[in-house]
Amino acid sequence: MRLEGNSAIPEAQRLLASLPHAMVLLEDGLTIAALNPAAEQFFGQSARRLIGTRLRDIMTISDRRLLDRLSDSEAPVSAREVVVQLKGAAPGASISTWRRWRTVRAGRS
Repeated sequence: MRLEGNSAIPEAQRLLASLPHAMVLLEDGLTIAALNPAAEQFFGQSARRLIGTRLRDIMTISDRRLLDRLSDSEAPVSAREVVVQLKGAAPGASISTWRRWRTVRAGRS
């Protein structure tokens, strides 16, 4: 996970890295700006490979309301029991449930 800017960033990186839940920081266009180790494990790919990738290129979200909320860069998003399908995953291993979903937009405080 790479976040740049001020001196509080290293502490923020340590806190996010220690969280047991997958955390993904999204930029406009639902592009991955940063993620923690739990998200790397969830996606089965490294942060280096995922940063800059559009979320829709690596997973399918079937909940239309969630997709609409994610498309609005001003809308806060929080959801529970979200079923997603990871693209490129082996059959039977591609359906995952995110227990909690919350977005934080890059460049916002």
